[in-house]
Amino acid sequence: MENMIRLDTQQTLQSLTRELLKHNFGIAGEKATISDVRSGLPGVERNESCADFFGDRFQLSVPYAGQRLNWDIVLDPSSPDNPPDFDLNDDAFTNNYITVDCLEQAVPSLFNWQADDRNALKNVVSELLQLYKKYQVEELKELPNYTNYKNAMESGLVTAEDAEVLIESTGYTTFLFRLPLDMSDFEVQDGDYAIHVSLDFSRPTARMSKPKLQMTPALLDVMNTKQFYQKHENTCSESSDLADYLRRVLYKAATSILHHKVKPVTKRKRFVFEFLNFRGTSVLEFDAIEFLHASFLLDDSKGFVCILKLTLADNFPITPPVYALRSVYNADPVDSFRVPFQMCWDNRSAVKKALQFIENEIEQLRNKPQIVI
Repeated sequence: MENMIRLDTQQTLQSLTRELLKHNFGIAGEKATISDVRSGLPGVERNESCADFFGDRFQLSVPYAGQRLNWDIVLDPSSPDNPPDFDLNDDAFTNNYITVDCLEQAVPSLFNWQADDRNALKNVVSELLQLYKKYQVEELKELPNYTNYKNAMESGLVTAEDAEVLIESTGYTTFLFRLPLDMSDFEVQDGDYAIHVSLDFSRPTARMSKPKLQMTPALLDVMNTKQFYQKHENTCSESSDLADYLRRVLYKAATSILHHKVKPVTKRKRFVFEFLNFRGTSVLEFDAIEFLHASFLLDDSKGFVCILKLTLADNFPITPPVYALRSVYNADPVDSFRVPFQMCWDNRSAVKKALQFIENEIEQLRNKPQIVI
């Protein structure tokens, strides 16, 4: 009878541990690992090479902010209905931050321990991890780089759920962010399209070190990574603060998605917007839904004024842009023309070349005999 009870206890604790090790933790979505597995019951031999080795106490390594937190866990081998004991190996956290009331609110799975729920241990660890993250943010408020974190949270680029902070004794503060990309402009399947950004800030200068980037598998499948890293090379030095850096990373990632994955309307929108970057103060109108056309009021150095109309085909950039110039001084028919254009050019280069070509067309139009209206 005693052996049957012991076997039942072993199976209960094994089930709790197995479910814990199946779960993905943190932003990185990595699994926890255990080591130094032991048993508090007499007569149970240590055999870690066996997959079913029974251990009621072990060290748990949990992924967090690109590092690993090592927590010691002790389960009750004689009565699994008793909640587990934890040694979180962080005296400041356990002695100065955690209170009974705090635990009761933040870690309800520990206070309402149900050993027959195989997710019970996993739930406790998840809740403790969230409490630890909250503690780290509170500690960060006393450091110079809290402003960086606060600005990033207020930017709308990242949420608190997608951010992890770790203040290390080495004098560095590590931030790990998950930046989800808006894929509505691309023809892709549903998936996790995100970039994980890890940054270290030194104390007390709050200077940002070179970031480490990791794309999710779904994003890697649709991104020109070589192009992205070329664009990203100077992003850190170009950025004014953390929020600005994250904004630049997202923009450069979105503009590095493989060209054939971009929706046709998005390709046209980007081209029109690039024109607006150069001639936005001269725009008369543009198609803000399908981005098929736009008109601009242009003048040259001699005060000659004309209207430029840009037209894009549905299959742009396979079909190059079409341009037309009309003088405001007469009612002559408008002649359409094309400018040098190659699909391999980025939008900025294509628009710059187009405007240079159009300057010559304006000069020819100015020198053309005018029939005054």
